[in-house]
This record gives sequence, C-alpha cells and structure tokens, in this order.
Amino acid sequence: MGREINVGACDRLDLRDTADANQAALRMLETAFAERLAAVGVGGVTIDSVLEIARAHGYSGTVEEAARILRVAGFIIEAGPSGRTVVRWAGGGAP
Repeated sequence: MGREINVGACDRLDLRDTADANQAALRMLETAFAERLAAVGVGGVTIDSVLEIARAHGYSGTVEEAARILRVAGFIIEAGPSGRTVVRWAGGGAP
C-alpha cells in the first residue's frame, strides 16, 4: 500500500520557507504585471518589462522561474508576434 514518509522539522521549515518565498515572488510579479499593463493599456506585456519592474521591488529570480510562478498562478506565457515572450492574465485584464 502506501509508504509512511517521515518528514523532519527541518524539512517542514524548508518547505514553508520555499512556499513563503514563492508567494512573495508572485506578489512582486503580479504587482509588476499590473503596473506595466496599466502603463501600456493592452492585454499582454513582455516578460522582460515585468521583470524589470519586479527587480526594482526586490525580485531576484530568473526569467524561467518567473514564468513558472506566473503560469501556476493562472497567467499565460507565450511568444508574441515579435517573438518576444508575452505575459497575459488568463481571465483578461489584470488579476
């Protein structure tokens, strides 16, 4: 049947720290997306412009990490007409 997993206190703290860091990164990325979207007024913005704003607020992750975090949160990450990576909120507008 199932196996018992013995998770130590240190592992639980590491998981909590990781979850907290991902939530903080998501808040920075969402804020940066909303700021950029408000400035350009269209449905999608480049991931580079989102990262530029997010880094000014303390985000230190990579483009790949940002894309993963945003996808999990319901954003669409895809190549735009110019070939640059574009971020859009799946529901349209801002989250």
